[in-house]
Amino acid sequence: LPSDINISAGSIGGGEFNLNGHMNLLKEIPDFDINAELDGVSLPAFNDYARAHAAMDFEKGNLSISTEMAAANGNLTGYVKPVVTDLAVIDQTDKGKSFFNAIWEGVAAFFFEAFENQPNDQFALRVPISGNLNDPDRDLWSTVISIFNNAFGQAFTRGPEGKIDFRDALERSVEENEE
Repeated sequence: LPSDINISAGSIGGGEFNLNGHMNLLKEIPDFDINAELDGVSLPAFNDYARAHAAMDFEKGNLSISTEMAAANGNLTGYVKPVVTDLAVIDQTDKGKSFFNAIWEGVAAFFFEAFENQPNDQFALRVPISGNLNDPDRDLWSTVISIFNNAFGQAFTRGPEGKIDFRDALERSVEENEE
């Protein structure tokens, strides 16, 4: 992978975005090995979006999203891992909410609290992604199990795990071609 890529930027909510990796841009479908992280995002900055698409407010909370992705010959392997800390869903000061919206926010708050890693005050999950680059598979059951692992087992760390690299994607590519 002859080309290096390094990108840094700020985000809404005061977060910092960093992407580092290597690519082969000379191929028709480029090969790559990247790690990316968006860290330190204040969730209340997304309340307009959350109200419009999930009918809830964030009173407080911080978001970190990390990913590792590698692709070889059009075959992808990797994951996306959001970690939310110090989360409070219901904004008690907003008296203009409907009864049903208040119920929904209560259910959401209960879900996040029930599946939070209590010692680390965090809700997290890990979504494995693999397959064809044009239509990758996301493993729903592994994602659901990851919520339980974070909540009742070892808490996920923020940031890339260092477990995915180009060789993983290359091995998958060879396996796909053998089939």
